[in-house]
Amino acid sequence: MSDFAAELDVPDVPPSPSEEESAALRAMKTLLADAGAAEKAGTPAEDPMYGDEKALMRYLRARKGDPEAAAAMMRATAAWRREFGWEAIHRMASKGVALDGSEGDSAIDATVRAENVTGKMYVRGNDRRGHAALYMRSRLENTFNHD
Repeated sequence: MSDFAAELDVPDVPPSPSEEESAALRAMKTLLADAGAAEKAGTPAEDPMYGDEKALMRYLRARKGDPEAAAAMMRATAAWRREFGWEAIHRMASKGVALDGSEGDSAIDATVRAENVTGKMYVRGNDRRGHAALYMRSRLENTFNHD
């Protein structure tokens, strides 16, 4: 646990699932594995996030332990990620490729710098875990190249 988290009494890891949550988690995994239901809902039958235990628990807890609601929410997120092209963006960021196609760690920095020149985004303080709180003034959004 980090010193900052210890000061705030914030655990570094979420609590282990209860027996009830474990049963709901198994039900959620079964629901997500049902390709027919995914096709009927028009959402992806497979997504890397479906295998992430921590993500599954976050969705389950967000829906107060309801596996059907959590699976539906996760499928909707997977559909959005596919539609939005999240995987490509994630791949580009991990390889150090900027939106303009230039490569290297500084390429991403240059993209962020160019996006922030208008003052549309700023950091104001930290959250309880010490992460920077980033704010965006949407009225100042002026990016037109969303390729």
